[in-house]
Amino acid sequence: LELGQCASLGTLTLAQCKALALLAADGCAALRALNLFGCRSLPAAPLRRLLAAAGPSLRALDLNGTIGTADVSEADVRACCAQLASLDVSGRAAKW
Repeated sequence: LELGQCASLGTLTLAQCKALALLAADGCAALRALNLFGCRSLPAAPLRRLLAAAGPSLRALDLNGTIGTADVSEADVRACCAQLASLDVSGRAAKW
């Protein structure tokens, strides 16, 4: 998913997009809430790039079930997102 320059995007919900494997949102510096619940195919690299771009503005982040991002630790997330009030990093281990 390529969002391009979405400078005023405040909330993005992609919950249960199980086939989502690419997320490019470098221009989303105002993003305050991101829900990636159940995006099992999303790898760590696109998440890292998104957190570098939007991390300072993020207040809520749901990574529950994003098993492909398990290499991005909670400490990594918090280092990029100092303003987070809500973070769900549960369910990121493969079930089998």
